[in-house]
Amino acid sequence: MHINITAHHPKPGTGITVSSGQCGGGVTKRHFDVNLAATPPALAAKPEVDDFTGKVVSPAVNFPYKISLNDPEVFELSITKPCADDCTYTVVLDWIADGKKGTSVLDNHGHGFRSMNAETRPSYHLEPDASGMTLRPQSQAQSG
Repeated sequence: MHINITAHHPKPGTGITVSSGQCGGGVTKRHFDVNLAATPPALAAKPEVDDFTGKVVSPAVNFPYKISLNDPEVFELSITKPCADDCTYTVVLDWIADGKKGTSVLDNHGHGFRSMNAETRPSYHLEPDASGMTLRPQSQAQSG
């Protein structure tokens, strides 16, 4: 798996960032930290850690590795270092199945995925509450 930066643009002059919680099922995820600031972008495999206990659920798995048709694979990519500007990227998976080589490009239905360095922008977290969803400043969302 590798990351292909497809476009760079200047960062917008205004705006905010909004994040939201995550949910998921009982499928083991393959975690990777992504450094989009590196040339070329770098991936680092990380273990899956239980959010409640802090215990390692599954070890980090680097490519190449083998799976069967019955093994669903869920990749969770965490951007640890964004692009210095506003960039668009794709995720490229090289694979071999039944002796045939191929490539799958994950490109958000042709739009690419987007990342920007938004450190200077106000940051908010979208959280559910009794009245629906509330937008809270990130410092409040992290502290409780």
